[in-house]
Parts: sequence; C-alpha cells; structure tokens
Amino acid sequence: MEPSGGAEQVVPYISDRTIAELKGYYPDALPEESKSLPEALSQINALTGKKFIVIIDEWDVLIRDEDL
Repeated sequence: MEPSGGAEQVVPYISDRTIAELKGYYPDALPEESKSLPEALSQINALTGKKFIVIIDEWDVLIRDEDL
C-alpha cells in the first residue's frame, strides 16, 4: 500500500507531512490544528519574517504513472 493512499491523495499527503515537519521547526508559530500549507507558511512568515521557496521536482510522475 502506498503511504499517501493513492494518486488522488498525493498532494494532501505532501501538504500534511510538510506541515508536520514545519511544526517541529516552528512549534510556537503553528497551532496544532493547522491543515493548510499556505496558511502555515504565512503564519511562520508573520512570526519570524522568514520567507519560503518551495521547489517540487517531478512530483507529477507519481500521478502520471498511476494512469499507465
């Protein structure tokens, strides 16, 4: 079984895992109920002034290959 639960769940899975990791780095910036990655990044930016650059390379291959 795939960790994400299938091709349709890849983006939510990546978002959830990224938010969980960010909570580890910025525990004071994110409430436990944070579910939106853009909102989480915005909250961290507001608290710390740090900006983020997100690079996702070849993520679509997981979805594209599912259709083969």
